[in-house]
Amino acid sequence: ADAAICCSAFIRDQFLEHVRYPPERVHVIIGGVDLQRFRRGDKASARRDLGVPTDQTVLLFAGQVGEEKGLLHLVRACGHLAEQHDMHLLVAGASDLWGAAVEPTSAASYEARVAEEARHIKTTFLGRIPYADMPRAYQAADIFVCPSVWDDPLPRVTFEAMATGLPVVASQVGGIPEVVEDGMTGLLVPPADVDALAAALRSLLDSP
Repeated sequence: ADAAICCSAFIRDQFLEHVRYPPERVHVIIGGVDLQRFRRGDKASARRDLGVPTDQTVLLFAGQVGEEKGLLHLVRACGHLAEQHDMHLLVAGASDLWGAAVEPTSAASYEARVAEEARHIKTTFLGRIPYADMPRAYQAADIFVCPSVWDDPLPRVTFEAMATGLPVVASQVGGIPEVVEDGMTGLLVPPADVDALAAALRSLLDSP
C-alpha cells in the first residue's frame, strides 16, 4: 500500500507501535457525520415515537451492550442521581435480554447485572435500532453518555450526538479526547469511575 489511513491519532500510534511501516505514509482521517440526517429535531415527537416520557431529562447510551462499553457504570451513576433528579435513561443497544420475555438469569451475566441494577431507575431499553432510525434516538435525548472502559478508537456516536446538539459526557480513553475536549466540546471522566461520571452528569442536570 502507498498509504494507511487511521480513524484517530490514537490508532495511528498503536499501528506504528506494532507494524513496521513508514510513519510519513500513515495518515489520520477522522470520520464524518451526515449533517442532513443527524441534526436537531422535534424532541417531543421523537419521544412519543420511542415511548419515552416528555417531562423528564433523558440520558442516552448508544452502543453494544458489553463490558467494554461501560453501560453498567452509567446505570450505577444514574442510581446515585435518581433521588435528586427526575431523569430517564434511554438505552439503544443490542442485547438478547431487552424486550424479551426472559428472566435476567437466563441472559448473559453482564446483561443480567445491567438489567438488575436498572430496575431501580427509570429506564427504557430500545434494543437494536436500525442505523437509519438512530437520529430519532438522539433527538429524543437531552444528554449523551459514552462511558467506554476500553481503548475505544474513536466512537462515531460522539460525533452523531454533537451533530444533534447534545452535550456529551465521555470516558477519557483511546481516541475520544481527540474530539471530546474536556470543558470545551464535552466533559471527560476517568473510565469506570462511577463517582466522577455521576458528578459530570450532575453538573449538566443542574444547568439545563
